[in-house]
Amino acid sequence: MERFWQGQFADSEEERQLKERYAHDNLWHSKADEVRLYLVGIQEAELADKLSDFHQQIATPVKKISRFTWGIAACIAFVIAFGALFFFSKSPEEKWFAHFYKPDPGLPTLMGVSDSYEFENAMVSYKTGDYQKALDAWQGLRKANPANDTLTYFIGSAFLAQGRADSAVTNLNTVVAMPQSVFRSDAAWYLALAWLKQGNKAEAIKALRQSDHANKERLLQELDN
Repeated sequence: MERFWQGQFADSEEERQLKERYAHDNLWHSKADEVRLYLVGIQEAELADKLSDFHQQIATPVKKISRFTWGIAACIAFVIAFGALFFFSKSPEEKWFAHFYKPDPGLPTLMGVSDSYEFENAMVSYKTGDYQKALDAWQGLRKANPANDTLTYFIGSAFLAQGRADSAVTNLNTVVAMPQSVFRSDAAWYLALAWLKQGNKAEAIKALRQSDHANKERLLQELDN
């Protein structure tokens, strides 16, 4: 199961068999999803432990640059130059969106089965970039609890991560209209970005003023210029 999620199959035949089993064996499918929750939980715990070591490593001066490194630098320079052409062809609103947008990192996943197992499993899908799978699960859960702000917020976040700004606006607007929601400030921030992606600067400013996001003032200053 671990190899299945890491894509490290023994051979093409094992890959075929495991994918077929995941698709048709409900028990194995459920157990594999449980293993994925454990793997992501372990990764998140290890990441926190490694941060200090990582900071020390990147602070260490580089004494010698190899030809290989120069080659990588040249490739990066090319990508940056190509990206610059694409960037400057965008509208001002699209540029602001591209500069300030980063997907919501999601909630920590609990290691183990709980009453919120289906939600957590979808959160793993969201955090690993499988936004459609997360949406399918969360939208199914919301049918039983349509007023749940957590589900509505992350559904809106997943839509925005997919580039579907119109659907993101609908869901994030709903959360912003909930004064007691713990997600209200973040929802207002992403709502502002969703409006920018749609080219609506005026609505973006209105939404942004309802957020307490750390980059609120920076973006407001950009929009007011």
